[in-house]
Amino acid sequence: MTECYPNMSQQNESTSTVDLPKGDIEAIAVDPTTGNFYLCCHHCDAFGYDNRLIKDPILILQKDGILLKTIKSGAENGKFRNPSALIVDSCLNLVVVDRGNNRIQILDLEGNFKRKFGQSALYNPYDIAIDPTNGNFVVLDKPIETKRLQLFSQAGILQGEIPVPDIQSYTIDFNGYLIITTKCVVEIRAITGELLRRFNEGFEGHRFYKLGRVQAAKNGNFVVENRGQKRLEMFAIKTCEHVMNIECQQSKGFCFDYEGKLCVLTDKQIMTYG
Repeated sequence: MTECYPNMSQQNESTSTVDLPKGDIEAIAVDPTTGNFYLCCHHCDAFGYDNRLIKDPILILQKDGILLKTIKSGAENGKFRNPSALIVDSCLNLVVVDRGNNRIQILDLEGNFKRKFGQSALYNPYDIAIDPTNGNFVVLDKPIETKRLQLFSQAGILQGEIPVPDIQSYTIDFNGYLIITTKCVVEIRAITGELLRRFNEGFEGHRFYKLGRVQAAKNGNFVVENRGQKRLEMFAIKTCEHVMNIECQQSKGFCFDYEGKLCVLTDKQIMTYG
């Protein structure tokens, strides 16, 4: 049976709201120990290049929305230019795609620099996921005329790549399955790239035609951003059966928090469902 949440502007007992500071906020991650939010801000043109300097591209907020810390723009270690994605790993590190500097940076959860990798292998990194089965990093890289997933070990050593010319977004579930969205299809793949399943229909059999981000939950489900229908849709990983909808006009990112609740980033707020 499909469950539907109301429009995100409506408040009920299943939602909570955090107001955000002004800025071009594009990605979100959550500290599993405190519930603090990590946000990255960037502004780029259609080709992915900066056309405006973001002074504080990384923000750290308490779970109630109070700003704790900002991290500055720059090329030095611990600074960022046009960051495009971030994630908290199982060792409680903040892993950030430093797109403008063509590298991945790893910080502690207070925002202090620990290490970096990918400088000689990445041309235009855009997104990142972590394989929960081994802690390895999977980075979406977008060189000119192609897209690929670059596979790195925990130490940051390049292990290989998977060509993914039509990819929109991707995630890795807790069994190591690679979940990819294209513009109108969801694909379930082995981490080697082997195609296992694919489908192109969501709620009530409606065909996908404009898919965006995807995120995996710990309970064996995953959430897909259906931009064409202006909602998020949850599916079961093993059967691809539709589980529920969350109606929204536009999400700018989403993730699951330390309690398994879905946190949805909009222009002005973080909405938490569950």
